[in-house]
Amino acid sequence: MDDGTQVPALPRRRLVLHALTPEAGSPVLGLAVLGVGVAGVRMSVTTAGGATVFAGTAFGLLGRGNVRRRPAARHLTFAVLAGWAAVSVLIDPHLELALIAAGLALLVVRATPEPEPALVPGAARRKRLCVAILLVVALDLAYGIAALSVSGRVPPGTVFHEALARLVGLSGSLALYGRFGGPIAGSITALGVASVAGLLLIALAPAREDAGLQEVERTQVQRLVHDYESDTVDAFALRRDKRYVLSSGRQAALAYRMLFGVALASGDPVGRGADFEACLLEFVDRCEQHGWRPVVMMARGDRVALYERLGFKLLYLGDEVVLDVAELSLAGGRMRNVRQAVSRSANFGVTTEVIREGDLSRDLRATLMEIARRSRGRKGELGFSMSLEEPFTVSYPDCLVVLCRDRDERPIAFQRYVLCKGGTCLSLDAMRRNPDAPNGVNERMIVDMTGWAREHGVVELSVNFVGFRRMIAGLSDLSVLQAVSGWTIRQVNPFSVASLYRFSAKFEPRWVPRYLAYRSVADIGVIGLAALRAEGFLPSVPRSTPPPTN
Repeated sequence: MDDGTQVPALPRRRLVLHALTPEAGSPVLGLAVLGVGVAGVRMSVTTAGGATVFAGTAFGLLGRGNVRRRPAARHLTFAVLAGWAAVSVLIDPHLELALIAAGLALLVVRATPEPEPALVPGAARRKRLCVAILLVVALDLAYGIAALSVSGRVPPGTVFHEALARLVGLSGSLALYGRFGGPIAGSITALGVASVAGLLLIALAPAREDAGLQEVERTQVQRLVHDYESDTVDAFALRRDKRYVLSSGRQAALAYRMLFGVALASGDPVGRGADFEACLLEFVDRCEQHGWRPVVMMARGDRVALYERLGFKLLYLGDEVVLDVAELSLAGGRMRNVRQAVSRSANFGVTTEVIREGDLSRDLRATLMEIARRSRGRKGELGFSMSLEEPFTVSYPDCLVVLCRDRDERPIAFQRYVLCKGGTCLSLDAMRRNPDAPNGVNERMIVDMTGWAREHGVVELSVNFVGFRRMIAGLSDLSVLQAVSGWTIRQVNPFSVASLYRFSAKFEPRWVPRYLAYRSVADIGVIGLAALRAEGFLPSVPRSTPPPTN
């Protein structure tokens, strides 16, 4: 099966701008720090197994922090290397190692650039980190002392020193024998490795941005969305949980949210196309200042070259479902399923009405919110990149609501659309229905909204996004891995994506490819975690939104 959709080929060569790459010396420095730690342990510790793991973990995370320009990593690395050099001279003489450690300590000072102010942890964060360190060390020592005391083989006078040595992977002054000697010693060292890894990850975590409102920027973005005919997802940049970065001329803006150290932009920049590149560079610069990973979701297929030119990699996410208003017709055999659904709803006496959200009465708004609640069931709020907040929790007076009533004039379902592309396009934001509403109401609302759009000069409707659509559809140009992935998705139907494809395909839409723009393959895991949390598929603290307004 092949629908003729052309997916832009990705250029093989990338021009990586200086602004998008960390300093050349940082990776070398990180690897060198890791190497000297492991080498030093092997040279100075008789039983180097546990200590090597401990030191390797610590130096590996410090090296990673230096690559990402974390000030805490720089300070800790310098302190550890300088201390190691001193110990290698004064206590356990190893002149070669002392010279290497001292040289690396100086390299840390000279090679690592001065951190941006945004990267420097605040006083409150430093205080919390100190409390965490004291608490973790106390708990680790308590466990080590208790475990060794229970074994009954360690004299009370040496148990503290033995526990401390085992936590960092050293053998201590005593050898533990017996059935449980090895497991006890190993568990203490494992706890020490896990603790130092956790503390370093907390200490080296990226800085958070000031959480204050950006009302001035939001007003500017609202103007850009209104003035420029850019993309079908532009209006979703106005969600209240998003922040903004603007180009120097303030004619283009990018909306994003920071999660797990990922700055997750929800779409391409909005505004004047000529300023998109400058806006993306401003975005990457802000990410560099804060130590974030820059990511753009839902990048449009015809803008792949722009992202490639700026050093991003592209990953196919799926296709947006777009209906051309002038071409949509219920006639013909291929629209039979849609036609039957519309007829079925008419047989139940269903009627529809298009209402501007700002014209909804308070009582009707409350009824629609109850429908939305019943439609969600126990699921939390979903959506980020292609939706606004949960309907009517925040007022968007210019949105259009398709209201569906039963034969008794009771509301049973609704869809909400946002105007975009200068008023020439409507993009579906929410689709909600009572669980007991008759089948066919969703198809009926889409068809009737298309009729309304035709009468009011709207030329296209964006009604859905289908993740990994090409794989699910089983197109002929897929690789073996993609074909197998598509078959698996059709069978498992995660997040109902296969069902959504079948529903959308009934309308014979135009498929618009969308991509994920990212910088490093190593970041894919945390990017996926951030995207799932942002879209509402992972549990999180309930989002705070203002009360509904008229």
